[in-house]
Amino acid sequence: MILKSIPVRKATIREVAKLASVSLGTVSNVFSGIRKCNPETAERVFKAAKKLNYSPNHFARSIRGGKTFNVGILISSVFGEDNPSLQDYLIALIGGLSRRNYMGLVEIWDINSPRPPKLINCSDGIILVGMMPPSLIKLIENLQLPTATILEPLNIPNGFSVVANIQDTYERAIGHLLALRHEKIGFIIKHLDCETQLRKYEAFFAAMKTYRREVDKELIVALQDLDDRHFEDGYENSKRLLDSHPEMTAIIYSSDCLAKGGVVAIREARLKIPRDISVISIDNTEWARAYEPGITSGGRDVKLLSDMILSGLFERIDTPGKIFPPEIKTYKEDFIIRASTGSAKLR
Repeated sequence: MILKSIPVRKATIREVAKLASVSLGTVSNVFSGIRKCNPETAERVFKAAKKLNYSPNHFARSIRGGKTFNVGILISSVFGEDNPSLQDYLIALIGGLSRRNYMGLVEIWDINSPRPPKLINCSDGIILVGMMPPSLIKLIENLQLPTATILEPLNIPNGFSVVANIQDTYERAIGHLLALRHEKIGFIIKHLDCETQLRKYEAFFAAMKTYRREVDKELIVALQDLDDRHFEDGYENSKRLLDSHPEMTAIIYSSDCLAKGGVVAIREARLKIPRDISVISIDNTEWARAYEPGITSGGRDVKLLSDMILSGLFERIDTPGKIFPPEIKTYKEDFIIRASTGSAKLR
């Protein structure tokens, strides 16, 4: 006797609407994100969909309508339009997409906006750059849209992330400064509400502990402001540390955005890099390479990182109908010693 499997009937959008006591249009809006919906209504729709085991078939829509051959590159407003990393990322990502005959759609999105990003509804997949609010992550999860992230881990189905081994980067940075006899090391970091920055903060303390050094908390500036005043914060807090702690001989910045303001404060204090104070920045953007003296940096190989991101994303885009479990890959950052670090000099 031949046994045939009996296909399980899938719930319809009409059944979800009935259970949630809303219209078909409301269910469609909740899952598409095209129009803003009342949070309580959206939650009711999601609960009804979960109870009925219903999910919007993004892939089926793609098959019926054909692929868009677009990949959205969504940049968080917190990341900042002036972030020196942004140009490096865009060049590498758009170049990689072009080689795959895809177009990159770029949108800088205000994370406080009540409306979802426009590119969600016209892309086969999305790359998230910078911190995004939970509401957007929830929307992407419900759409089952192939999504990759740079810097921030993404723990949702069809999500793919590449994150740095930050602990290793900070251990090499601290080890380099200690070898140059620096003991009074300042540290300026921003956006502690962001998981990547929080990991950098913890990595600094762990690295100091690895080398059995006490952390002087008076030399630590940790900012939680979710704004794009990176240059100003780097400048103002470097100036404050330099004025109040003349014994400090080195500063580590968690990003080149902060370091750009910091080096101005150092110059205005009539100090020379690295004669009077050494500088390390954890980014390694074009700015760090071009600045004189060159900034010693722990940072990513943007091309390699972009290739890893696109490889994971297209594995999901090219396998319609399959829901991938969350995947997070780690990589080892480069540490490039340049002229901004030298032997400690007591001031």
